[in-house]
Amino acid sequence: RNLAWLWVLLAVAVLGGVALGVKSNMERKRLAEQQRIAAEQQAAADNAFFRDCKDVTDYRSYLNRYPEGLNAELAKNKIDKHVADSTAKAQETERQRQIAAENERKAKESCKPSGTINDHEYVDLGLPSGTLWATCNVGASSPEDYGNYYAWGETMLKSTYNLDTYKWCRGSYDSQTKYNTKSRYGTVDNRTVLEMSDDAAHANWGGDWRMPTYDECKELKDKCTWTWTTRGGKTGFRVTGTNGNGIFLPAAGYPNGGSIDAAGNGGYYWSSSLRASGPYDAYNLYFISSYEVYVGNCSRSYGQSVRPVCSSHN
Repeated sequence: RNLAWLWVLLAVAVLGGVALGVKSNMERKRLAEQQRIAAEQQAAADNAFFRDCKDVTDYRSYLNRYPEGLNAELAKNKIDKHVADSTAKAQETERQRQIAAENERKAKESCKPSGTINDHEYVDLGLPSGTLWATCNVGASSPEDYGNYYAWGETMLKSTYNLDTYKWCRGSYDSQTKYNTKSRYGTVDNRTVLEMSDDAAHANWGGDWRMPTYDECKELKDKCTWTWTTRGGKTGFRVTGTNGNGIFLPAAGYPNGGSIDAAGNGGYYWSSSLRASGPYDAYNLYFISSYEVYVGNCSRSYGQSVRPVCSSHN
């Protein structure tokens, strides 16, 4: 009988151990499942936070929250790239600043006046014709100032520039009253170069100053080196002659109603020469941004800049 009890007790112990083992195994599985779910939630939160990062501040916030996160290496790379890009950008900005400063220094150095005529400065560019170009536009106080705008053949300022306000026609391109070579465009007088009384340069500066002819504009374009640059905060072309002397032509734009269009991008300068084949136009020297310089033509009624010239001064 005692032996039977022993067997019973042993069986109970074995069964209890088995039960405890089963319970322990189930607990381990439960804990493992909880850890798996927690890890998945942590990874999801990690990835979601990283996906929402937009800038370097966000990536730094990510690393503060997940220093050993799934995307920690990527976040560090993003920050390192930002720092490198910022450094490169700062270096390029400084390089461009130095280039601009050097260009401005060269612009001022090469645009020193050669002398004065009637109290206005000029530069001798060493041109074959001997033409002397003024350092400033009519109405400007420095080479970079835009100055005034005039319709072709007019010497006074006005607020509106169109055919209705143009002095030498009756409101249309085919009603020219002066400077006309074809009867279909109005009264014919065969004048093709402005008289001094209608020349904005001469009328405002006096002396021997006048507006350049078509040939003189073309000579300036063809015989000089044109460099897009900045002077006194204004963009335009430094025009350098073969003797190293230069002038600065600002991109002064043109008047359009109550504003100035294309300022900083385009420069439009009248010549004194009529376009005889289409006398409703006159020739001009113009440029658009840093592209090629042109000698072309446009409506005489438009307002444009005037850069005076003189013949060779002895």
